[in-house]
Amino acid sequence: MDMTTKNAPPLQLVAPFLEATKDEAPALAEQIAALDDRGQRQLAGVLGRFGGGARHELHAGDRVLARRLLAPLRHVDADALETLNKILDYLDLDANGRLDEDEMTRCAEAIEHFARLVPPAHQVSRAELETLRRVLRALDANDDHRLDAKERDAFFEGVRDPEALVARLEADGRLTRA
Repeated sequence: MDMTTKNAPPLQLVAPFLEATKDEAPALAEQIAALDDRGQRQLAGVLGRFGGGARHELHAGDRVLARRLLAPLRHVDADALETLNKILDYLDLDANGRLDEDEMTRCAEAIEHFARLVPPAHQVSRAELETLRRVLRALDANDDHRLDAKERDAFFEGVRDPEALVARLEADGRLTRA
């Protein structure tokens, strides 16, 4: 689902999230404040995956989990957020644009596993984020840009050792560019 058009969440999610993040994660707030319009739409796409569709503000627990998704990103910009939205699309089993708390937590853990590949900062660059998206694409057997339950379970099992997962997919010829 393209979170910038169809079923786009309201941009009203961004301002309250930014305001709360100023106190809770000032460095992240600086990057969010610098987002252009496209970046804000992409961020709204990430934030809109939490909670009910009618809500225009995130609860404290949702904000913590959203920051956990964003914190490992070296650059919080439109391109990184667009890739993050694509990653979240792969993990949205029912294609409703929402992920429950368990799904979001597992996605955050996957990003954190990829972040560990880049010591000492343990942050994910755009390239590593794109590699994560490519891994999901490689595991998507029917190429519907969404992992079914079996594919998703295989991903979460393999992502605990991202180097081995990437190497295995490359050796199988399944990990392709873009």
